[in-house]
Amino acid sequence: MIRLTKLRMKNFKSFKQATIPFSNGFTVIAGPNGSGKSNIMDAVLFALGETSLKSLRAGRLTDLVYGGRDNTDNYAVVNLTLEGKNQTYELSRMIDRQGKSVYRLNEKRVTLSEIHNLMGELGVRVDGHNLVSQGDLLRI
Repeated sequence: MIRLTKLRMKNFKSFKQATIPFSNGFTVIAGPNGSGKSNIMDAVLFALGETSLKSLRAGRLTDLVYGGRDNTDNYAVVNLTLEGKNQTYELSRMIDRQGKSVYRLNEKRVTLSEIHNLMGELGVRVDGHNLVSQGDLLRI
């Protein structure tokens, strides 16, 4: 079984910088409206290779880059740490202001296809019920 242990975001949507640890068991992310809760799920989907703008709740891929006045960086990056029985996987996806994505697995540059293949081997489906996004419960 594989589990998410840490999420790190830099310049992603409403987050200039954030690190979120996930402990064993059930993790809840709570906060007032507009605090970025849904952006956390968007970050996980983004790092796992989601390409649907609708799923990422963005008009353009470049909308994923933090737009604050204090942002002098022209990119966003999301890192996921996934742990299995005997292995740790460090996944990251970076996007620049031109919309170009770069994927990395354990610091090695890889393709989106390689990310999808690994997720398939690990039993993680971005479009499955591993992840419950905003509005999913209402649809059910």
